[in-house]
Amino acid sequence: MHFFKAIRSGRHHCELVADACIRVCPKDPANFSVENVRVSKLQGSNIYDSEVIKGMVVNRKPEGSVTEMENGKVVVYMCPFDSPQAEAKATVVMNDDNELMNFAKGEEEEMENFVKELKNKGIKCVIINGP
Repeated sequence: MHFFKAIRSGRHHCELVADACIRVCPKDPANFSVENVRVSKLQGSNIYDSEVIKGMVVNRKPEGSVTEMENGKVVVYMCPFDSPQAEAKATVVMNDDNELMNFAKGEEEEMENFVKELKNKGIKCVIINGP
């Protein structure tokens, strides 16, 4: 009995994934990217309530105060949202607390300028999917 359920649910999944692939397939199928199709498991209901959603599903609660947005300009990063780090490990020698404060202030200003640039471009929401 369980084996039959697995076959039926597998067929259902295959149909949904095939539908999603067809929806995002470019005019030239050679340019198709599997990165454009995601399968996300949500709690509740059952497998037959699954559906294909055009857009993006974020499978967790937001960490900010905005929980809903319509027609907003969104940017998605698939990497950490922080100051660029040096490629190689380095040791920084500071002689006093002023040097430390200036070092930290430089990183803060760099990040603040980056956020201002996003705001100036009309970005209303930032989604980060990175470590």
